[in-house]
Amino acid sequence: MNYFKKIMFCLIVFFTPVAVFASGFNSYLGEVSLGGFIFDPSGTHSYSEGAPGTSMDLENGLNISDDKSYFAKLKINNFSHLPGVYVSGLYMNSEGENMKSFTYGGELFDDPSGFNSEIEILNYDLTVFYSLKGFERATLGKLNVELGLSARWIEATGKISQTGTSVSVTEKDYSMGFFASFAGKPTDNIELYLQWKGFCFTDVEFTNLTAGARLDLLGSFFVGGGYMIEEVDIDQNGFKLDMESKGVFVEAGMRF
Repeated sequence: MNYFKKIMFCLIVFFTPVAVFASGFNSYLGEVSLGGFIFDPSGTHSYSEGAPGTSMDLENGLNISDDKSYFAKLKINNFSHLPGVYVSGLYMNSEGENMKSFTYGGELFDDPSGFNSEIEILNYDLTVFYSLKGFERATLGKLNVELGLSARWIEATGKISQTGTSVSVTEKDYSMGFFASFAGKPTDNIELYLQWKGFCFTDVEFTNLTAGARLDLLGSFFVGGGYMIEEVDIDQNGFKLDMESKGVFVEAGMRF
């Protein structure tokens, strides 16, 4: 079964029963938020172009440690039998220095003074989902469950440089998968949530798991934070990246 048939099969099987049971209105149209992610990366990376490349450990081989990440989210809730839309973007950058010699993209890096390494990831997610209103009604507005399908576009870049030599390669891929979110409100101004995205319908695989809490402020503004795990597994065109990033995040946004 090719990818198009898989996608159409999932759309029919998933959305037919969900659309029947999802109904009702949210108290707001949607929300927008910005945040930062402080993460600790682990895994391996290599790139071969003609000649075999050396697989290097991100922590002990490339010494990746200087990490920064930012994200943005826009969510439009579903109304009646129309699905909601959730768009997000995540940027991650990790840098390090190392003294070990290895081969990357057909080039040998063995400068005694060391070399610089960098991993950069930029991904965009588009999710269509339904909120299962039966859970919200049964719990008097205390629990909200959302299920949907997601698509991800990713650009992953590896760069190794030393005096007189530099190799940089970018791999662009996409994948399809599922989305699930569970949110509870123990009080009127506090929300606890668990969100999962799993992308596995192509040769590249991604996973995102987020657990967080939000505090409503004056008006429609909110602040929040929590713990996030982002996994990337790419093996395409000689570019191999098996990376797990996990750590805390903070965010601020508003509902409208």
